[in-house]
Amino acid sequence: GLLGRGKKGKGKEVEEVVEKEPAAPSRPAIVEREIVDGEDGSDSDASEVQVPVARFGMGYCPGCKKDPDLDPTARTRRALGNKWHLVCFNCPACSKPVRETTNLYSYKCHPYHRDCYYDWFGDRCEGCGEPVPDRDDELGKGERFEFGGKVWHRQHFACKLCKTKLNSEGSCGTDYQAHDGVPYCQRCYGSMLKDRCAQCNQPFYDGKFLLALQKKWHLDHFCCAKCHRPIKQDEYKAVDGKPYCPKHAPRRRVGDCAVCEKKLYDDNDYYENAWGQYYCEKHDRHLPSCQFCGTAVCRMQELSIGDVVPPPVCDHCAGTAVTENTTLREIFLKVRDEMIDFGVDVSSASVTLGVALDQSEIAAIANLYHRVRDAATEVRPTGNGQHEYHIYVIHGLPREVVESTLAHEIMHIFLVEHQFPRRISPMVVEGLAEYASYMYITHDKGQLKGDEEYRVDQIKNNEELICGTGFVACDDAVKLTGSFMEVLKHVKRTRWFPHIDGDVSNVRMAV
Repeated sequence: GLLGRGKKGKGKEVEEVVEKEPAAPSRPAIVEREIVDGEDGSDSDASEVQVPVARFGMGYCPGCKKDPDLDPTARTRRALGNKWHLVCFNCPACSKPVRETTNLYSYKCHPYHRDCYYDWFGDRCEGCGEPVPDRDDELGKGERFEFGGKVWHRQHFACKLCKTKLNSEGSCGTDYQAHDGVPYCQRCYGSMLKDRCAQCNQPFYDGKFLLALQKKWHLDHFCCAKCHRPIKQDEYKAVDGKPYCPKHAPRRRVGDCAVCEKKLYDDNDYYENAWGQYYCEKHDRHLPSCQFCGTAVCRMQELSIGDVVPPPVCDHCAGTAVTENTTLREIFLKVRDEMIDFGVDVSSASVTLGVALDQSEIAAIANLYHRVRDAATEVRPTGNGQHEYHIYVIHGLPREVVESTLAHEIMHIFLVEHQFPRRISPMVVEGLAEYASYMYITHDKGQLKGDEEYRVDQIKNNEELICGTGFVACDDAVKLTGSFMEVLKHVKRTRWFPHIDGDVSNVRMAV
């Protein structure tokens, strides 16, 4: 039958093949007594079964455990210190005949093919997991490399981390360092010594680590600071720079409710508005939204102008409200300089600014298609093709809203200053101005903060026929051409966005 895996055999013997031998004198069969039912066979149905027992070296074939000399016609061979029937001289691993006559591989007096022998009993390469020949194997001479009590194919001896081939007894490769019998190239070894576990201060010799709390940890060393049991990376809770499991994490105070002033902890149900104010969950459905940033208004602020009571305004928007011309001028210069980065340069234009106390002041100069009534630009010709521009912004707008609004108005000035055709569709004009405002909000920002996401959403989801559809058309044109400046060139030449079809073209026809 097949042999199980065991300690590797070392025997390799040279044999000779014997085709036929003259019959030898018969000898008594060695019999073992097998009791089937009873203990001694005296008063039972026990039967004796004569089983020839192989005694290697005593004339019995190890394959079939029969005497080869009993059949003078049988083909035999002498090998591994025994005499075999030729048909019994098979590899136990694959059950196929072994025909080799030299370099015979054996284990416990049984022959094996070379590949079968190494597959069953050979050492495995640490690099590829395949068998590695012995040092004295003529067919695999020079292929074996031993290091740190482990075995490699010489071509697979590589750095544990980066897999760079390493120098192994004169072969080409990189010099290496070792730790616990594991080889590393010089670069990876130095990197391991540099990066150390935040818990045990030991390097990451296997290259595996967990990154949490801006530190690196061995996978089994990232433990709860209280119960000291390992925590999964997506389950821990950080308190004072230490990791805790959900069960033992101490309560952490996050602040006070901006409505009822109740102390709030991280295990309470609470909300946080766009400006970092916390409030109890029970207040959420009762709080109005700020008219400027859309966040929950925890404390009502009034920006009254005369007898007019404005809609709700949050603390932040009320605190940054622009009410003075000097502040408006400061914001305009900032926005004007940043718009130059987009190619929208109006630095040579003569612009005056004013804070309008009444909505009627804005409405008097705003065109029919203007996006909002919070700001408007008046264009006054001065002769010789020159113009003066007067921008009016409604009193009390938050600083962030004023900035994006001025970006919109600056785009209007740009179109006049650079002599764009006067008879351009209002949808194109307002679409370009809205896109300028969108670029200003999102320019060079990885993640939007505060009310920026709210204002961007307002621009993208504007359902107005002129401004909303114009922005979508301009956005599609920028994606098509890859540049806002290319869109401007096309509009100046054709008075329309490049390659806009479908619904937007229908809107163009309607306008």
